[in-house]
Amino acid sequence: MKNATRASILKAVVILLYAAVILPFLRSGVPGTYDRYLVYNYVLLFFVPLLLILAVFRDQPEEYAVGPGDWRAALRLFVLLYVPTLIGLAIAARWPAFQSYYPVNDMARYSRQELLFWEVAYNGFYMFSWEFFFRGFLLFGLRPALGKGSLHFQAIVFGVMHWGKPMPEFFASFLTGYVLGIVALRTRTFLPTFALHAACAASFDFLVLAWGGRLSLLLGL
Repeated sequence: MKNATRASILKAVVILLYAAVILPFLRSGVPGTYDRYLVYNYVLLFFVPLLLILAVFRDQPEEYAVGPGDWRAALRLFVLLYVPTLIGLAIAARWPAFQSYYPVNDMARYSRQELLFWEVAYNGFYMFSWEFFFRGFLLFGLRPALGKGSLHFQAIVFGVMHWGKPMPEFFASFLTGYVLGIVALRTRTFLPTFALHAACAASFDFLVLAWGGRLSLLLGL
């Protein structure tokens, strides 16, 4: 029991130190293009943590919410949360703060090809990496040592990482972090949180473009 506790604490220390190094780096902005920023996120938020799990901790990915989990509960929660959120997004998409901010990649507002690339690269792979890191690596990696504290920690850090976005989104991101964390704990997988985050982000991009009169032009309608 003592060995298990010691191992959990050591893992938590490694995870916290890693987060303390890479998150400020990503938050400060990776110099260069959007492409480079995305690649840094893929590597630092997914591949390196996965390497730590397999090669350093010698754990199974399933212990960090990688897997199907309770897919029936995941499907129910996705529908339950996505539908009302979509209504809120449809309202917020008209606000000037969001009209001037989204899609984050300016070129995606004027090029159909760039928009498609952005939705796959950002709302696909980027969101996958983020959700694995926060709702898998942090939440489940810290849980043996911190208990419920891991839920609070990942939600707060997740919110802080949204500083610089429109203020309504910044404040809402703290609640979002808690909700997504609870979903991951309930389903024992980060996949539904990725699906929710990606679906909401992609939907919001298209809603912003639609309200701004640019979506029909991009689609050639």
